[in-house]
Amino acid sequence: MDRANAWLARVNAWLLVGISSLAVGLLLWRRGSFPSSTTREVLERPSGNGADKKLPAQTEVRKPTLQSPAGLTAETLIAWINTLTKTDTFAIPTLLDWVEQLATEEKHVEHLARCLTALQQLIAPGHELAARAVKAGVKASRLELDRSLELLIVILKGSRRHSGPPVTVEVVDLAMRTSQGALDGVVSRTAYQRGCRLLHFIAQGTLGKDLLIASGGHDMILELMREFEDDPGVMLEGCSCLLCLVPNSSLDAEKAAELMIRCLQKFPAKLGQSQGHRLKTRIGR
Repeated sequence: MDRANAWLARVNAWLLVGISSLAVGLLLWRRGSFPSSTTREVLERPSGNGADKKLPAQTEVRKPTLQSPAGLTAETLIAWINTLTKTDTFAIPTLLDWVEQLATEEKHVEHLARCLTALQQLIAPGHELAARAVKAGVKASRLELDRSLELLIVILKGSRRHSGPPVTVEVVDLAMRTSQGALDGVVSRTAYQRGCRLLHFIAQGTLGKDLLIASGGHDMILELMREFEDDPGVMLEGCSCLLCLVPNSSLDAEKAAELMIRCLQKFPAKLGQSQGHRLKTRIGR
C-alpha cells in the first residue's frame, strides 16, 4: 500500500509540473514573448569565429496596384510606372488621367512622355478606353509629338480588325500639321516619318479616307514624297497611302504613278513582295 501511495504521489507531482509549464507557456504566448509565426529566420553562413548569425528572411516586395491617381503625385509617378508590366492593363485609366492632366498643365513633360510610352505598351485597339486614349494622344501632341503619334499609330493600325475607335477630324488635323511641319523643316525626322505612317492607317478606312481627302491629304502625301524621295520611311508609307487613295478621282494619278515608280527603283529591297506586286499592278508595270 505504501508503495502504491508513493507512486501516486510521483504521478501527481509530474502532472502538477506539466500543468504549471503549460500555464506559463500560454501566458508568455498571450504576452507576445514568443517570436511571431509570420517572422521567419534564416541562417547566414558561419562567421569567422564559427558562430552562426540569424538574420530576418527577406520579404517579397509587391508592386503597388493603384487603380486611380488619387494616391500618386508627380514625384511618385515615374517610380509607379517603373513597376508596371505589359499585362497591367488596370493602370490604363490612371495613365489616361495623368496624360490629360499633364497635357493641360503643360509641365512635367518627362512624366507625360513616360505615361504615353506606358499607354502605348498596354492599350489595344479594341480596348474600351481606346477612343479616350486617341483624344488624350492628340491633346498631348503639343508637348510630346513623337510619342503621341506612336500611341495613335498603335491604336489605329488595328482598328479595322479589332473594332477600334474611328478616325476623327482631330487625328487627321494632327497628321496634316505634322506633314506641313516636315515641309517647313520644323519637326524631327522621326516625327514626320511617324506622321506618314499615321496617314497610311488613316487612309485604310472609309471614314478616314474621306476625311483625309477633304483636308487635302492626298496632295500632301505627294508633296511629302517629292520632298523626301530619298527617305525610305516616307516613300514606303506614302506608297501605302497612295494604294488606298488611287481609286479616288481627286488624286493626281500621273504624279502618283511617277512617285511609285521612283519608290520601286530606289527601295526594291525594302518593299515586301505583296506591296511591290500591288505597286506594279497599279502603275501597269
